[in-house]
Amino acid sequence: MKIGTLLVELDKLNFPKDQYAITSSGSLAIRDIREANDLDIIVSPQLWEKLSKKYPVKKEGFESIEIGNIQILWKGSFFTDSKVATVEEQIKTADIIKGYRFVNLDLIKKFKQLGGREKDKKDLELIKNYEIFQSPLLSKLFLSKEFPFSKETPLLDFSLMNLSFIFVSSKSFLTTACSGFSPDFCKISPLENEKAR
Repeated sequence: MKIGTLLVELDKLNFPKDQYAITSSGSLAIRDIREANDLDIIVSPQLWEKLSKKYPVKKEGFESIEIGNIQILWKGSFFTDSKVATVEEQIKTADIIKGYRFVNLDLIKKFKQLGGREKDKKDLELIKNYEIFQSPLLSKLFLSKEFPFSKETPLLDFSLMNLSFIFVSSKSFLTTACSGFSPDFCKISPLENEKAR
């Protein structure tokens, strides 16, 4: 589901924006890391108290309230584990994007590591790739018309320390040394392309 559609649904609930933060897949979807099927949010104790009197509380492994595609997480969810960060801390340190609070990626990674599910592991790989492409140097390289790879290329084993580019000129690469990249990343270099012509 598109994040914009979910945010419209969230807006209709009229929650005070300083008393909740969007977490889990919502924090990924707003950054175009992957789409979200629903919207998980964490709320202040004050807001939870009000909502728990208005809506039924589900207790299936953890406490939550579901309103359409919006799920409000509470006690028992690893996204509310105070050993990582209290809900108040998460709300306070959230990234504000398009007027909404999203739990920051550093905390999302810690919660995903704590969760340890297969989908959490996949999300951690996606976040790792996303953060690589946020590097100013790499963003410039990947946007270059001369660069032979795309943002969609898997970078699961990537390490910045393993990347080196040697330039023949400002318009072409002599070679790409990519120890540590996934096999799909290390494809034919522009130099080999020139030889094949």
